[in-house]
Amino acid sequence: AQLPELFFEPRKVFTAAAVAKQLRPKKPAPQPDEAEDLDGIPVVVDGEAEQPPIVTETDEALAAGAVPRVADPFAELVATILGWLQQAGGILSQDVVLPIIKAMGFRTRAVITALSRDIFWCHNEAECEILLRTPAGAAQHPKPLPSVYLHKQVHVDLLTQVRAMGSKAKADKLAGYLGWNQKSELRRVYGACRIVLMGLRELFFDPGRIYLKEVLDGIVEWPVSREGRMGPKAGHALTPEEEALRHWSPAV
Repeated sequence: AQLPELFFEPRKVFTAAAVAKQLRPKKPAPQPDEAEDLDGIPVVVDGEAEQPPIVTETDEALAAGAVPRVADPFAELVATILGWLQQAGGILSQDVVLPIIKAMGFRTRAVITALSRDIFWCHNEAECEILLRTPAGAAQHPKPLPSVYLHKQVHVDLLTQVRAMGSKAKADKLAGYLGWNQKSELRRVYGACRIVLMGLRELFFDPGRIYLKEVLDGIVEWPVSREGRMGPKAGHALTPEEEALRHWSPAV
């Protein structure tokens, strides 16, 4: 933001015209002997050179309507993330998205909430981090732990609690319920709870990536929340409430 060669204002919103004005080259100091009119003939008015205005390519594009005016950067960010997911086949590393959210000054929770209708993101600021897999989904687990890795009772308690938590299944809350902390016997014997969750073939827990829900259909069991089934809603228009969440407000 302090380099004269760069234009970087992450906490301000500009129209395209304002950006063009910021990027427009500064006029050089008037030189009486060098000023020229549109035909290349020097013009001097009251002893001072009168120079024609500088017209940049950006000015021409604005006049022609070729440069889009971004009035809602939050809505643009949401649409961009969805576009990237679609181009990537429905799976995108969160490392691609998080730096942009931070650079634009938005809250990660606000972005997750805005996209929650279409995506599943195992993030600690999401309302739900863990899903149960269907039998077909369990068979597709990329790196499952051995079936005897956990003691049978620990295994049953863990899965029972995830099912009971439903659409509010969170890794930290689950660990708290099981007493799986830094000093616990469970941690000493089996390792970190989050690592175990990633390896259990009956669970879907992948905190490193963002998924379009349609990609997970048939792989996971979608829990039911107050708003209904958490699964994909392809073919259904956004509700007014969902549409409002995708636009800027002081809360984002």
